[in-house]
Amino acid sequence: MARVHKCVGAAALLLLLPTVAAASSPLPSPSQQQCVYAPPQPNVTYTDYAGVWYEIGRIQTPGGAFFQKDCVCTTLNVSFDHGPSGSSGNGTVENACRFLEPATGWPVSFVSHLSDMRLPGQWLNRFNSAYAVNYTIIEKGTDAATGEEYSVEYDCGSQALFGTNYCIHILARRPTMSDGLRERLLQRALALGINTRDLPFVLTNQSSTCKYV
Repeated sequence: MARVHKCVGAAALLLLLPTVAAASSPLPSPSQQQCVYAPPQPNVTYTDYAGVWYEIGRIQTPGGAFFQKDCVCTTLNVSFDHGPSGSSGNGTVENACRFLEPATGWPVSFVSHLSDMRLPGQWLNRFNSAYAVNYTIIEKGTDAATGEEYSVEYDCGSQALFGTNYCIHILARRPTMSDGLRERLLQRALALGINTRDLPFVLTNQSSTCKYV
């Protein structure tokens, strides 16, 4: 059961609905205008995406931004299912943060589910049985100069009633990232044309006092 701040939780989840409901056409083709089709990094090994990631910063449309606007110390914990034939490619993403204060803020978390993998690193991300968004690892690697492991995730969905909502997340295996690497990742993501509303990039507060959920 997701833990949500007792004062803002209901409103946050209601206003998050436009984001999670935006999935009328999974994995849109380049010719569709609602979402920009961004393929996963060609050589990505999706099982390497498993584990804990720290959000360095993000670009979001209002649905997701409302939910995260007061979040600090944001993490993603990714895991994959393993059956008799090995990994199915299906998995879960536990999103967690603290509300306002790194050490004492109310813990917030919710789980979504990765399924219907088209290519390694490209799924539908479902928040429940009815709603999903496209979820793609557009870049993942280790910086040769600094040794920092990173990934960049893009999710997007379009729905007639709520329009298009998307998020771009820059992630790292550590709570910090060098400025140079962050800027290079951001510029490479923007070059794909996925920030169609020209929204600002917002740094995530990953204070040294963070008590992670």
